[in-house]
Amino acid sequence: MVKLFNVLIGDTDLKEATRLSQKLDLYNFHTETFANANKILSSIQEKSYDIFLTVEFLQGMDVYAICEKIRQINTNLPIILMTKETDKHRITRATQVGVKGFLFQPIPEARLLETLKKNIPISEDELVIKSELPMKWEYNNYGSTEFIAERSANIHHRQLEVTFSGIPTPGAMREFIKDVSNQIFKMANVTSISMVLPKEFHYCQDSNRMVEEVILKLQSSFQFRAKQIRLSGDLFQIQNNRFKKLESFKS
Repeated sequence: MVKLFNVLIGDTDLKEATRLSQKLDLYNFHTETFANANKILSSIQEKSYDIFLTVEFLQGMDVYAICEKIRQINTNLPIILMTKETDKHRITRATQVGVKGFLFQPIPEARLLETLKKNIPISEDELVIKSELPMKWEYNNYGSTEFIAERSANIHHRQLEVTFSGIPTPGAMREFIKDVSNQIFKMANVTSISMVLPKEFHYCQDSNRMVEEVILKLQSSFQFRAKQIRLSGDLFQIQNNRFKKLESFKS
């Protein structure tokens, strides 16, 4: 099963929060970060998270106060305190208000993953290392390596189909845009393009934006209209609001 685990981070130190998000982005985690306690509470009311990682002191509230308020909203959300403190009294107090675990800073990546796997929980086969599934693509037509060429009124109409695999990254998508542009120029008379998107795109929290950028590039560079760009694939079997904008291109 394809899973993207949603991690909410509460931290007033932007650099530390960014480092933490970058560590988690190597795996199938989607992170959101807030420094303000009230924004955190609003987000928990509006969205579903698998775990909340927080420092002791946030803007407007400390961990003890925010934990009590979170428990009024969501009694099941695991809360992990990230701290440099080892004072037994503070640890006991945090446990009493609902903290389920502790990450003592600086946080080794192995310890971070162990804590997430234990508290979400995540099985070994559910954790995905993105670097092991690099994005690839091939040009084909329903399994064929040849392109369709239809003759109508002495004009060749060509449909280019692209099948993706793996997990997208910004660098890989930029390379794809260059490559597909070259393919369209070489083929000539390409009048439509079909892109088959795999479930693995769900592992990347920005994959919807990346696909939207590809579509905009095709429209601006080759004057493709919306009906000339079609999307399909296992990605659309996943119920997720992130991909709603893409559904208008679904074939």
